This record gives sequence, C-alpha cells and structure tokens, in this order.
Amino acid sequence: MFKCISKGLFSRDTIKPLEKIYNYENEKKRIINLIKFSKMFAVSGLRRVGKTTIVRSISSFIENYITLYINMRGVKQGFEYDYFFESLKNEILKELRARRIYKPLEHLKNITFIFASSDLKLRYELAILKALEEITEMSRVILIVDDAHKLLKISRVLEFLIMLYDEMGSSLSTVLITPLTSIREGVNNKFSHYVKLLDDEIILKPWDNKTSERFLRSGFEECWATVNYEDIDAGVYFARGIVGWLCWYGRLAVVRYIMEKKVNPPMIIRKIVEETKTQIFDEIADFLRERRNIDEYLKLIVKTAEEETMTVSDASKIIGKDPSTAFFYLSELVRNGIMLKKNGYYTIADPVVERVAIMPEFIREVKLRI
Repeated sequence: MFKCISKGLFSRDTIKPLEKIYNYENEKKRIINLIKFSKMFAVSGLRRVGKTTIVRSISSFIENYITLYINMRGVKQGFEYDYFFESLKNEILKELRARRIYKPLEHLKNITFIFASSDLKLRYELAILKALEEITEMSRVILIVDDAHKLLKISRVLEFLIMLYDEMGSSLSTVLITPLTSIREGVNNKFSHYVKLLDDEIILKPWDNKTSERFLRSGFEECWATVNYEDIDAGVYFARGIVGWLCWYGRLAVVRYIMEKKVNPPMIIRKIVEETKTQIFDEIADFLRERRNIDEYLKLIVKTAEEETMTVSDASKIIGKDPSTAFFYLSELVRNGIMLKKNGYYTIADPVVERVAIMPEFIREVKLRI
C-alpha cells in the first residue's frame, strides 16, 4: 500500500510515468509535439500546479533524448548568470559521463564561472556551446530551465539561449518553466523581444472542484483506502485545485487511513502548513528581493489573507498610496502568482500561502530572508 504513495498518483516525485500525471492530456500532447519539433517554449502557472512534473516526466518518457535540467529556484539576485552556466556545465558533464561520451568533455575541463573574469566567461560560454554542438551530433537534447523568470533580466543568458536555438536547429528543444501567470507578461520592454521569440506558451491552471475530487478518489482507490466523502471534500476545499497540495493531502490521508482507519483532515492540513511554511517564507522573500517598498507588498499580502479579498480601493487605503500605485502593486502580485484577480477582487492564490501569511511571525521571517 505504501508503494502506491511513492509511485502512484500521490507521489511527490517530479518524474513520473505519464499515466500517473492526471488530467493534463491536452497539455501533455502539446508539450510532446513541441519537443519533437525542437521548439523553444514556456510552461507557466502558479507554483505547485504540476509544471515541473509534467515537463520532466515527458522528457524522461521520450526516447533518444539527452535531458539537461537546470533549477534556478532559490538563486540569489546577482548570481543568476554564474549559477546558470555552472549548472549547465555540470549537467552536460553528468550526462556525458553517464553515456560514456568523452570527446566533448575536453571543452569543459577546468571550467568554472564562479569569480571568473568577463573575458574568461565569454570563452567558457563558447566552450559550452562547442560541447553542446558535439552532443547534438549524437543525440537530440532537451534543455529545461526551472524558475526561468530569474533569467528574464540577464541579457547574456537570454542571448545564449537564442543562439542555441538558432545554431542547433532541429536538435535542441528549450523549455522555460516559470511561476508567472504568463511569461509573455513578465518581461519589461527592454527584454520583451527575447520572449517574443518563444514558439509557444502553455499555461497550467488549478483544477476545478470536480476534477480535484475525481483525482483524490482515484488516488485513494489506487491505495485501497476507503475515504469518506466529507474527508475528500475537506481536501478539495483546502487545496483549491492546486495539484501539489492535493497530492500532499492524499499521501497523508492514506497514511492516516492505514494507521487508524480514519483521516482527520484538520490535523493533516495543519501538518502541511507547518511543514511548508519555511518554503513559503522563502518564496515571498524571493519575490520581494528585487523590489522597493517591501512593507507595502507585505501589508497587502497579510491584509488580503486576513480579509480573504481585496479591492484597489482597499489597497490604496492600506498602503496610503493613490489608486494607480495600489493597482500596480496588486498587478505585480497577480503577475507573479501570489494573488488572483476576478471581477475586480483580489485573493491570495495559494491556500497555504494564505494560512502562512496570517501567522504572527510571517513578516519577520520573510524580512530575515531578503
């Protein structure tokens, strides 16, 4: 029964069999086709809606490809360039050694971007390009960049990605994963021409209640756990269609069922919030790190979490700014997936963020990380 938790629908793995990725059938087909036709595209949406899982699972499923995965999550401002290229180099070395392909390794010996001069970094970029060119002569490549929004202001990285796309032709597909509501709306005018070169963008959204309910039922049936309607409904109401929280709720519910033959949703939800609050502090701090007036943003997040909804007029009064400024702040929170907007009302997008934001220590913990 525990195997169904680790390998089934509720698994926390980011690489799963495609049949264990629930509901996203059209999105799976689109991603497979974009990769097979060597396109450069983005997969965007709120955190924990399954973007990384669907992309990495598909890249693992497609045969005769080398996958290079770079995760920019948690990279501090000012280190994006070095981290990207250092990670790309390490991914290339790992994949080449795993396949016992040694010739391209010659280009990457003794390369490190950390503390290198600008001239050396340029030479190292060319060495990586040379290695990738030799790899694509032997195999097609999928380059996945997670939390890619961190690179949207790093022109040299964007230029490198465009150069790869132009040079490698039919041998390389590049996938940019972002927590933005849309990467096309996430770039200022200075860098927007890079994003316009994307062939497509797939936006994953939270599920509706019926889909969430079917998912939980399917997962419980897979684990032979007889969970009653009220406990399933509690999980649906808590998760708000975010598959990451549905999986977590499902895993803990199955364990509780195995041990005690009952679920206890309030205890499960408290456990999820407690175990993930540090991650939430980090995510909010990461959003605020590049911004001025962080106190205004924090006030808006906390007040919206407390009141459940927010309007531009409310926000204007809370931060003591004119409505146009309040609208800008709210729009930034929406664009970065922290809030949702519907019919003129703003809400916190993620149910766990909403619960963490009303904790007494929230503002202090976020500021400590900035």
